[in-house]
Amino acid sequence: MGEQILGIDISDGHVAGVVLEQQRRSSQLLRWHSVDVPDEGDLAAVIQQLCEQLLWQGGPSLCGLPLAKLSIRNLVLPFGDVKKIAQALPFELEEQLLAPLDTAVYDYGLCRRTGDERLLVVFTADAQWLGQLLAETSEHLDPDRVLPAMVALAEQIVKHQDDSKAPFLLVHADLHSMNIALVLQGTPVFFRRLSHPEAMIMHPPFVVEHGQVRAEYPAAEECVSQLAALIEQSLDFFQIDNRVEGTAERIVLAGPLNSMDDGLVEMLSTALRLPVERLDLLGLSGITCTEEQREQWHGPELDRALALALAAGKRGGINLRQGHLAKKVSLLASRKRLITVAAAICALLLAGLGYLGVDTYTLQQRDKALLQEMTSIYKATFPTVTKVHEPYVEMQAKLKALQGAETPTPYFIADNWVIPLLADISRRLPASLAFKVGRLSIDRDGVAMKGTTDTYNGVEMIKAALAASPQFKSVRIVSATADKGKKDGAIRFEVQMQLEGL
Repeated sequence: MGEQILGIDISDGHVAGVVLEQQRRSSQLLRWHSVDVPDEGDLAAVIQQLCEQLLWQGGPSLCGLPLAKLSIRNLVLPFGDVKKIAQALPFELEEQLLAPLDTAVYDYGLCRRTGDERLLVVFTADAQWLGQLLAETSEHLDPDRVLPAMVALAEQIVKHQDDSKAPFLLVHADLHSMNIALVLQGTPVFFRRLSHPEAMIMHPPFVVEHGQVRAEYPAAEECVSQLAALIEQSLDFFQIDNRVEGTAERIVLAGPLNSMDDGLVEMLSTALRLPVERLDLLGLSGITCTEEQREQWHGPELDRALALALAAGKRGGINLRQGHLAKKVSLLASRKRLITVAAAICALLLAGLGYLGVDTYTLQQRDKALLQEMTSIYKATFPTVTKVHEPYVEMQAKLKALQGAETPTPYFIADNWVIPLLADISRRLPASLAFKVGRLSIDRDGVAMKGTTDTYNGVEMIKAALAASPQFKSVRIVSATADKGKKDGAIRFEVQMQLEGL
């Protein structure tokens, strides 16, 4: 069993949802449903009802917004760097939006490059409205992305058409409005929502009966002509304002009015001077479904929800869940992520164990080589030795035995008798200096003297007096600290003298 994914399309008059089961390289159609939104109805309650009808238990999902809830702008910037765009975009939007920018969330798509200029399409939504909707539906729905439903539909058509670069005009028509998207070079560059003229709203020329559109002639003919004029006018304004060259080669018709009769479709084709193709996204995308599902499927109402479901689980793209509305990502939120985290932990443990194993083996080989080297040195030094167990310890014992016990300090050191040396030290110390020698030791290396005096200056005088003796190569003060235990504040010192000739 694969992972279930959900696409929800919020339209002007209804909310539609499609659940797919994503398998390795294919998707299977599972469930779909559509719920009408009553006038001044509770949209959050409708979405919750839809999720219950679809038996949705959570997982990857996308939510598509209608263009009626969005402000759409095309902007031209003289650079394409993402960081520069992020810095400049707020200033550009402040001049064009009616509401303050801090009350909105926005995202953009990079559409086209002309020389050094970049064309952007920017979508902006009311942050308070979107945040309230997400909060009220969070118990049933937590979409990974929120984006215009028309964007997902246009991208899926580009993905599944034979020539991905072929330009076309996507027209999604329903009973309330018409949404259009112009796709050039495989990229949607222009989106608009065109409201029906007032005469069409007061006297609807189209009636939906059992999922089929019934046209009222000749009002429907007039309606098609007016809509075609609105489309042409919008495209002309877009191309003039943004200096965009290129036109659509065909019209892809989607939405509830996709099921209107062939005569009206032919009229739309004649008015716009382009061939019209009815969209069948279910067949175009190659989704697995049964014959019964195919017969019950009503594409005009569900195509945008299906496009959103096909895009769910994929990274990148426009997302209006920005800033404080961004989805809180949890590593353990789904089975797939849980498996990924567990696999990563196991990989780290195996890598750590492998490293420890290699390091242990390397140290063992180094220790073995050092043991062999010490054994060779020991045997070369003591040829009579035949068995060696601990070469380092045994060599130390042998050397100590050869040296024997240390002889007492002789009466002379480096051709100097001890008594003349002591006399020289005594003679050089100033008689006026008050000090007391606590310990005086003489060995083969030199003389060390410890004692106390009154001041630090007295220690310096002792050093200077002894440094003048030709018996010593160097004289240095090892330490000079105040004896806190003494009331008179005596200075405890240690002076070392290195004998000349050592």
